[in-house]
Amino acid sequence: MKKHPIDKTIVQKRAQIRKMLVEISYNDEQLAIQLLRQWVEEQVPVTKMYEVLKSHLREKQAI
Repeated sequence: MKKHPIDKTIVQKRAQIRKMLVEISYNDEQLAIQLLRQWVEEQVPVTKMYEVLKSHLREKQAI
């Protein structure tokens, strides 16, 4: 039986996306809902969504 290789980086990013969305929701509910919809509807790949969320969180910290 062959095992499919799983990219651990993708798995880790996917696990963090939910937490990042929650953190964003405390400051900007509308943005969090918009990003959540994109994520749930699979409009954005994991890595891109992770980078978008990371960017929003960085902006929040810079303010």
